[in-house]
Amino acid sequence: MNPAAQEPLDPRDRPARLTVGVVGAGRVGPALAAALRLAGHRPVAVSGVSDASVRRAAA
Repeated sequence: MNPAAQEPLDPRDRPARLTVGVVGAGRVGPALAAALRLAGHRPVAVSGVSDASVRRAAA
């Protein structure tokens, strides 16, 4: 069977692999935290330049 032909795994079905904090990443920090969360990691802290950035990181 071709592994590439299989359905993609849902990262939420896997346990978190990393516990991360994003510090001093400017506007990239909230986006990075959100992407890490979607990849199955566990962001524990993030700082944003605005309330909207913090909400995006927490989503």
